[in-house]
Amino acid sequence: HPPWDPWWDWADLRSRYGRTSAAVLGVSGWYDEAYGPDGATTNFAGLTTARAGGPSRAAFVIGPWPHGVGGTGRTKAGDRENGPDATIDYDETVLRWMDHYLRDVDNGVDREPPVRVFVMGDNRWREADRWPIPGTRSDTLYLAAPGQGSRTGGLSARRPDSRRPTSVYVANPAKPVTDAYADRSGAHDYRALASRADVLTFETPPLAQDMEVVGAIAAEVYLAADAPDADLWVKVLDVAQDGTAYNLMAPGSDVIRASYRDRSARRSLLEPGRVYLLRLPGLLTGNTFKQGHRIRVHVMSSFAPNYARNLQTGASETESARTRSARITIHHDARHPSRIILPVIPSRQARDPQAPTEGSIGKMKILRLTPQDDL
Repeated sequence: HPPWDPWWDWADLRSRYGRTSAAVLGVSGWYDEAYGPDGATTNFAGLTTARAGGPSRAAFVIGPWPHGVGGTGRTKAGDRENGPDATIDYDETVLRWMDHYLRDVDNGVDREPPVRVFVMGDNRWREADRWPIPGTRSDTLYLAAPGQGSRTGGLSARRPDSRRPTSVYVANPAKPVTDAYADRSGAHDYRALASRADVLTFETPPLAQDMEVVGAIAAEVYLAADAPDADLWVKVLDVAQDGTAYNLMAPGSDVIRASYRDRSARRSLLEPGRVYLLRLPGLLTGNTFKQGHRIRVHVMSSFAPNYARNLQTGASETESARTRSARITIHHDARHPSRIILPVIPSRQARDPQAPTEGSIGKMKILRLTPQDDL
């Protein structure tokens, strides 16, 4: 069955939260399969809305883990060390929930904050009574073309002008961008992606202060192609001062097929040369980009072997094996401001206007300038 076919409605809970009174605990990880953190947060929001005015009997825990119970007892996810607080006792967590809601044990579960998420980088837990976390603000970073002699574009809080309005790459399904760590879930160093001609790279200068991002990063990208279909991947990475570039989530929420951009069962192929706005609203993570780190965004059209490849012919991969290359143009000018929107939890300085400031996403202070730091 194709995406968005009504057949899949049997598995969709979003219109049915009012039909259950069950107590629901969601447990997932930022590196879980994409449906994991999405399901945990979506179901929590749906249940609390449906049960407004009464006990929500809903909660969720999201840690820095891959898929599977085993990861909840390890401090490392892939190659990233998350510190001694990164683990939980999975059995105890679930049994305490069941003890209270199935056996009426007064163990305090119903009085604990229902939202508990791990913030990588800071390596600590955040708790809240709602989701998104109260106080979260939306900060925008716009994609900007590379400067003269550079392959790396910018990410800036400044809305773009039209001096260098597009970036272009050629996507070939027969020679796709590959995931070197497809067999190992978790965080890995993806710095090598920046060297590929079929991957666009955009990044900030080194950050002047820590930036805590918790929730759903959104991407809005203006794309044109000379083919009837293409996939769009938008990957967000945390780049350390030594060049290590960690992914912040498992593949899945960071990809959209252009022909399904309307999120309906009926495909809508692309008109060659026409510019389309593609939205990816749910890149879920919890990460503090530390002072001196960079926020990097990769834009590309494949990430094999994750998900079925787009043939770029307009035919379905279930019916054909013939492929074609496509010239993909990403627009980032004043009329087509491609961007990412970050759910930022303000620092103490940002919350307190009287506190001294060291810089922010809106007024980016650069720690050091190098020739490639073109804004």
